[in-house]
Amino acid sequence: MSSHQFEAYACHADPSLLDTQYDVYERKKKVIRRTALIATNLIKRNAEEEMSMADFSAALPIDILITSTSLDEQENGTALFAGQLYSKNDGYYLRYEETSSGNKSIQNTLKIEGHNCTIIRNGAVRMHQRYEQGKTTRGMYHTPHGSFLMETHTELCQFAYQEKPLQGELRLRYHLKLNEQSVGLMQVDLSVRARSSAV
Repeated sequence: MSSHQFEAYACHADPSLLDTQYDVYERKKKVIRRTALIATNLIKRNAEEEMSMADFSAALPIDILITSTSLDEQENGTALFAGQLYSKNDGYYLRYEETSSGNKSIQNTLKIEGHNCTIIRNGAVRMHQRYEQGKTTRGMYHTPHGSFLMETHTELCQFAYQEKPLQGELRLRYHLKLNEQSVGLMQVDLSVRARSSAV
């Protein structure tokens, strides 16, 4: 029963039945909301399990150079990490560990497929965000200072890779909002190379 149907029914119904019908209507709404939430969480959990099950025991050791740029502010930062790369039919998986400003570990896993990229971070910072070229996606960004609703509209997600010599380049450019407030246009450039002894 829709809300409009309920209102029309209320004009003619026996008053003694009104509360019962309203309770049924409200219970149905709660079930629908709960089912949608369970389905959303299941999709996320399946994606996380799929990424965690990637066979990193057969992964290649790599160096990952990441440059993050705020294009509006023209500010950037660069960091180098030792990581692993695993290729599968449906895409490429990258994994590396970083340390937060509080000297706590953050595990990062990226899945790159076509013009889409999924980033999962666990540890001191937690997030699960999918970037789809030309689309807006939403998720949560959890930090020790609080949790934020994260929204990204991806302008560009492009990955080029070759095996010999091993190298890859990912460029990810997106508009970022946190708690519905615009942060700006961001760009991430990620370079992959075979592991050197310097890292």
